[in-house]
Amino acid sequence: MASGVAALAFAIVVSLPATALAQTSGIAGVVKDTSGAVMPGVTVEATSPALIERVRTVTTDSQGQYKILDLRPGTYMVSFILPGFSTVKREGIELPATFTATVNADLRVGALEETVTVTGASPVVDTQNVIRRQVVSKDTIDAMPTSKNWSTIGVMTIGVSSNQNDVGGSAGEHQNQLKAHGGSFNDRLVQLDGLMNANMACNYACTGLSTNDASTQELSYEFGAISAEVAGGGVRVNIIPKDGGNRFSGSAFLNFANDKLQGNNVDDTLRGQSVLTADSILKIYDASGALGGPLMKDKLWFFTAHRYWGYEQIRTNTFYEKDQSTFVFTPDFTRPGTETQRNVSDDIRLTWQMSAKNKLSGYFSIGPRKTEHWTLGSTLQPDASNLQNLPKNNFGTVTFRSTLSSKALFEAAMGRMEETWTREPVEDSATSHGYPVTEQTTGISFRAYPNTFSSNYTALRSYRSSLTYVTGSHAFKAGMTLQEGPADTDVYTNKDTFLTVRNGLPFQVSVRTTPYTTHERLVADLGVYGQDTWTIKRLTVNAGLRWDYLNNKVLAQDAPGGTWIGPRHFEPLNDVPDFKDLSPRIGIAYDLFGNGKTAVKATISRYVQTSTVGFARLLNPLNTSVNTATRAWNDAVALGGNGDGIPQLSELGALSNNAFGQVNVATRYDPGTIHGFDRRRNNWEVSTTISHELLSRVAAEVSYFRRAQGHFTTTDNLDVAPGDFQQYCVTAPKDSRLPDGGGNQICGLYDIVPAKFGIATNNVVTFVDNYG
Repeated sequence: MASGVAALAFAIVVSLPATALAQTSGIAGVVKDTSGAVMPGVTVEATSPALIERVRTVTTDSQGQYKILDLRPGTYMVSFILPGFSTVKREGIELPATFTATVNADLRVGALEETVTVTGASPVVDTQNVIRRQVVSKDTIDAMPTSKNWSTIGVMTIGVSSNQNDVGGSAGEHQNQLKAHGGSFNDRLVQLDGLMNANMACNYACTGLSTNDASTQELSYEFGAISAEVAGGGVRVNIIPKDGGNRFSGSAFLNFANDKLQGNNVDDTLRGQSVLTADSILKIYDASGALGGPLMKDKLWFFTAHRYWGYEQIRTNTFYEKDQSTFVFTPDFTRPGTETQRNVSDDIRLTWQMSAKNKLSGYFSIGPRKTEHWTLGSTLQPDASNLQNLPKNNFGTVTFRSTLSSKALFEAAMGRMEETWTREPVEDSATSHGYPVTEQTTGISFRAYPNTFSSNYTALRSYRSSLTYVTGSHAFKAGMTLQEGPADTDVYTNKDTFLTVRNGLPFQVSVRTTPYTTHERLVADLGVYGQDTWTIKRLTVNAGLRWDYLNNKVLAQDAPGGTWIGPRHFEPLNDVPDFKDLSPRIGIAYDLFGNGKTAVKATISRYVQTSTVGFARLLNPLNTSVNTATRAWNDAVALGGNGDGIPQLSELGALSNNAFGQVNVATRYDPGTIHGFDRRRNNWEVSTTISHELLSRVAAEVSYFRRAQGHFTTTDNLDVAPGDFQQYCVTAPKDSRLPDGGGNQICGLYDIVPAKFGIATNNVVTFVDNYG
């Protein structure tokens, strides 16, 4: 079963490209003589301060075509050299990340030492490649009145939507989820140097990486017709770091705001509706500095950047508790709740030109972060919020590039994202290590956090390699990507017990099986791909094919036992899941008038749902166990309790679920949903685009996208059939505002028959297609 989403987008792009090829930039074109005949054997050189090797050289093929790939963002000069002809130089070509600029040349007969210099605006329409992209430069990042977080900036890309917004940077490092054209938030990817950056908490969609804008040259967002280099079709964010250079340069940035620079709309009308405080800034600050340059000119470059930033703000209708001696929450209106965040980012990058053909670069970043009163809100008062702490938040990459010949390029890279993040009791509360309390009538929680705490460790290791072979008309690339690593989570709660009161009187306790530790492993998220960009006169065909393999496992696990349950042992699980997929990516681009200013494009692409250890967590027997149950609590002396506000066994009723602490076998997975070829959730995307240069540095684009989803699953209780439900009616109230004054019967409602009510479920998760 499939569902489709279509979208039409119109954009005017100023000084930024509309589309591009893959991770790196390039320059391509055709060389002719003055009669219009194509010229093979012309030497084409791309020179830029952005290149540590200074110059990159190729030769035109038999059709006079050339391609120079794997170029760093920067300003380039392209020279065309052939004995017997005057040298032609094209200067001032601004090449952003992930863009292929078309630069053609006409050579005339003359002395080699005679040089013709051509100037003109840089191309803004990519006539060869079909990936839908937006690149945001450092200058644009600095000018935006938001936080400098990659997720916040991504919201401003046409066609991209978010699950939340940021006003003036007040959200800090609360990372938004991004999606485009009917895609999924869960398929978003974040990469640096083309390597995955994720903490595996929600597959690849969550990362502790905080953008250090002082070390960021550009941000690239892919959101349509994505190449075969990745498995998923969600928004792909690639952070392009700065490289250093042959001269020393640095920068400094300081930003600050406080409550004096913000308005407040809480008036008597809102106060009359119990809105006493609104989200408001106490302070926002951001300071950074960077320095780069040569350790050895043309040989070894460095770039280092350091950033410190954070915020403190009041959250709407949150107050500390005035009297902690009773179970009635009494707010202290003189002490509003505040959320505080502090971030640090220290980066260093080294680039080493090992030889004329070999280059090695390395990047390392540490970024600890702490957020006090995380999740603070109107139903989670300050003592009942939590501390989110990232004491270890490290990311490192090593990339090796080798120019095997003027036509062949080899690249290999590896990265490691290591993160320890915790959810702990808040530091400034005397009660945060005690029993959490929730008032049933209002939903307000106080005293301590009413959920599980955790300490999480993940180490996502990423590898990629590729071989690119370029002729004038072809750019063929074959490669592989691999991600693997551990994910371990310690789960605990305060006293393994949550308290619920009704109008301040003890009512119920929720008991937990904590503490325990889960151990999931990403055995392999492997992809092997091949893709070619083939230019035939004004037509360019982009064709790719990707094979994906995903495998998870769960290690043997031992839970030590807690307040309400004894030790438990769980056997390991392998191949949960074991997926294999084959996904084509096909696109065409046509230079409509042959002048590089108008392009018509069409694509069709298949993607799979991205995942790290999501399936292993879903099937982990520790997670599928019945880990919580409720018991009635009679603490009052008149009902047999002792009135001390502490639950004792003699005051508690029966468990709400007798399977408490046992493996929940009530939900099983159809083996076909987690094993085999073409079993993974997938989607097909179709797009068409027209791009046209209106003026120098200004282009307009109209795009249409449609996405169809496949392999939906559903949960079916096999022990309940349609005949186990009976129809019933309710009587509408009498009210003049209702049709015919109300009082009529509303039927067609169904309820399960008493014989089936409360029985254990026998759920199976299977494909929706099995039901027609």
